[in-house]
Amino acid sequence: MQIKRFWGHWNAFTLGCPAFVFQFLFFCIPLICLIASSLFKVTLVDDHYMIKLSSETIFSVITTPLHISAIINSLELAFFTAFSCLIIAIPITYYIVFHTTRWRKLLIFFLMIPAWNNMLLNTYSWFYILENHGILNNTLTTLSIIDKPIKFLNTRGATLLMMVYYHLPFMIIPIYAS
Repeated sequence: MQIKRFWGHWNAFTLGCPAFVFQFLFFCIPLICLIASSLFKVTLVDDHYMIKLSSETIFSVITTPLHISAIINSLELAFFTAFSCLIIAIPITYYIVFHTTRWRKLLIFFLMIPAWNNMLLNTYSWFYILENHGILNNTLTTLSIIDKPIKFLNTRGATLLMMVYYHLPFMIIPIYAS
């Protein structure tokens, strides 16, 4: 009886060990190396290495106009993605909660399908839709709405569209659950 109790406690630990080791090796160690390389400067002095605390790397990121522009663009894109997801998610969730009873589980299922796919797969599917001779441009050309293809791909709007598409289920499901 004591052996079963002992292994019962260790069973959860042994199941979680590979995930812990994987996370430690491929997330924690690289993150620690990245932080250490940005905080310490290694110099060669008289045939030996000298490590000293330095904030040059951090200040270079903060003071370089290219880095500042990239940080501002990332924050703007994150804000507009979150705001767009919220604006789209509230009416969809309201409709699912208050106007559907029979189809509710099916609608939630269809909302969760994009979240099950890999983000890389979703990105490539948007490439085929938005490229110069993709589905969207071919449809618009066939319907004589446009004469020549419009450049949708690699624009800020395309990035926002793809990010809203990918993150929308992660906004709808918590609102639905609450």
